[in-house]
Amino acid sequence: PQGNIHVPIWDSNTIKVFTPEGTYVRSYGDVKGPSGIVIDEEGYSLVNEKTGNCLSIFDPQGNKIHTVSNHNKPRGVMLDPKTGSLYVANYGAKTVLKYSV
Repeated sequence: PQGNIHVPIWDSNTIKVFTPEGTYVRSYGDVKGPSGIVIDEEGYSLVNEKTGNCLSIFDPQGNKIHTVSNHNKPRGVMLDPKTGSLYVANYGAKTVLKYSV
């Protein structure tokens, strides 16, 4: 449901979901060093994988549906709700990548 908090857990290479009150809901993902996450309006999760050097996209149920692998130690991710643009901080290359989604 909307309002849940998605937390990237580096040690277990997963994303944990909690209610706003802090109750554990579920875990999802098989990600390599999750270092940033953003959830779009439809509930899709976009997760930076620092050690996997990619950005993974998960559907609202937590199934990985796509991976973009042209990253170098991505650290942060942001979705601009006005333009629909996705920004990825590509730490290893010292760049910011912009995607239209």
